[in-house]
Order: sequence, then C-alpha cells, then structure tokens
Amino acid sequence: MNHPNRFATDALHMNELLALEYDRHLQTLYKLIDTNKEVNEQPSWPFFMCVSNEYIRAPKKLLVVGQETYGWNNNEPRPCVKEAMDLYRGFVSSNNFHNSPFWWFRQMLAERIGISVSVPYAEASLWTNLSKIDVNKKRPSDQLFDHTMQFFIQLLVHEIDIVKPDIVLITTANGKYNWHMNHYFSQYKNWAKKHLESSVYQLHSEKLPLNTFQIAHPNSLRFKKGKFTDKANSILDVIERNLTM
Repeated sequence: MNHPNRFATDALHMNELLALEYDRHLQTLYKLIDTNKEVNEQPSWPFFMCVSNEYIRAPKKLLVVGQETYGWNNNEPRPCVKEAMDLYRGFVSSNNFHNSPFWWFRQMLAERIGISVSVPYAEASLWTNLSKIDVNKKRPSDQLFDHTMQFFIQLLVHEIDIVKPDIVLITTANGKYNWHMNHYFSQYKNWAKKHLESSVYQLHSEKLPLNTFQIAHPNSLRFKKGKFTDKANSILDVIERNLTM
C-alpha cells in the first residue's frame, strides 16, 4: 500500500500513520482471533510499534523482525491502538529487556551500522514481529496462527512502507513462518531468496527494501560450537558486506 503522505520524516508523523494503519485493521484482527482461537487460548495484546526520535536521528534506520513476543500484556479489556502503542513505547524506553541472544544480536547489529553505544539501541532502531500476538509466551495454536499470518505479513509490509527502514532483518528459519512468507510474497514478481553465506539470505520483493535479510533466530547460536559472539560476528560480517546503501 502506498500512503499518499508516506514520506514522513519525523517520529510524530510516522506514529500518526502507524496509528491510522493499526486502527484500520484492529477490529479485523480481533475478529480473526475470536473466530480461530481455541477455548483456553488467551492471546496477548497486539504488538504495535511506536517510533522514537532516536530512530529518526539514527545514521541508518534498522527494523528487526522477530517471530512473536515472549509474553506481552494479555490483560482484559482489549486495548485500543493508543494503549497498544504506549505499551511498546514504555517497554522500549524502560531498557528492561530479556538477557537473551535476540537482544544481544540486535545490539551488535545496531552498533555495526553506526548507532552509537551511548544511544539506547532499542530506541534508535525498531522491532516488530511476524506474528503480532503470542499465547502464553508461545506461538499461537496452528488454527489461530494460520488464519492470522497472511494478515500479519500484509500489516508488516504497511509498517515498512511507513517507517522506511534502510535495513530489515527477519530473524527466523522456522518452516511455519517461512511457508507464510513464501505464500504472501510469491504473489508479487521478483520474489527470490538468495543464499549468501553463514546461513544468511537476502530477500528480494517489490514489497521489501533492497537491504532485507533473513537469518535463523539468534537463539540458535547459543547451542552451536564456539562462542555466541564469534558466530554472531560471522553473520554480521556477511550482512555488512552485502549492504547496498
């Protein structure tokens, strides 16, 4: 989708456009959840981004795309868009992140592309997920997952169109997510997945920025022989060599 005023250059304008996009889809999301969730499933609040001024000032704009949240607010009542975006804003500004490979890798990548160590990397870059809900810190059941993923990937494309990242990194090699991405993007010409090296892929679609890469979730590096930092740096080297700016 091409927004008529999508060339927003300040955080306030980007957040206004994001809020409009989220609001346009929120009731559809709740209907999909109600139609497809299992009896005992209580999905989290929707995971909606909020742009900070640090992102606008960053030398390169980075969007990291995870799989799903590892627990997000699931208190009733269901939030409006502002409440969901405020939850993201509060979490990011708190710097109270999980001590995990996902966050380590994200910080290392941010520093590689010139985001100063003195700047909070989580505010100077953006984070979203392929699935914008989780259930009890896990991926939703197959029925709920399958009936929401095409909706979520389409919403991801709209998010990218608004926040205009220079670099997009998708962090999953999970076959269930890959199937839905392939299904969605194959509807458009020039969809291709180029294997670079060190399990790094570069994705090509008219719906994605040129510098869109895919890797396995950084959690997988924890279990490989050798130190996490060494493995992560080898992947970051590949991404850095293949950046086109």
